[in-house]
Amino acid sequence: MQNSNIMYNIEQLYDLSGLKEIHQNDEAFIRIIKEAFINHTPADATKMLNACSAGDWAQVGFLAHKLKSSIDILKIASIKDDIRTIELNARQQKQLTSLPELVQKVNIVIAMTAKQMNE
Repeated sequence: MQNSNIMYNIEQLYDLSGLKEIHQNDEAFIRIIKEAFINHTPADATKMLNACSAGDWAQVGFLAHKLKSSIDILKIASIKDDIRTIELNARQQKQLTSLPELVQKVNIVIAMTAKQMNE
């Protein structure tokens, strides 16, 4: 990826304000959501990266769809559009040459988000 020197951890990558508002600042619930993200989402992003490398576009589309809800719930704005592009293009098998860079970006941002949540 050409832009691998971009520092995604300079700012807060996610926003819990919507979850806190909906669940009346229920810290136990927020902790469960964060733990679920940390424990499962980076692994799914890595699976998507591996599927992309293998040219398994059906799996890439499936995993992008799965990741989309976590990205939306946690308001990870920097990859909101990217995950939709990945899902659509993988499922339609179009503009496939642009997908590896987008998939790698999503993988990096998700890993950095999980790291921030652990801090």
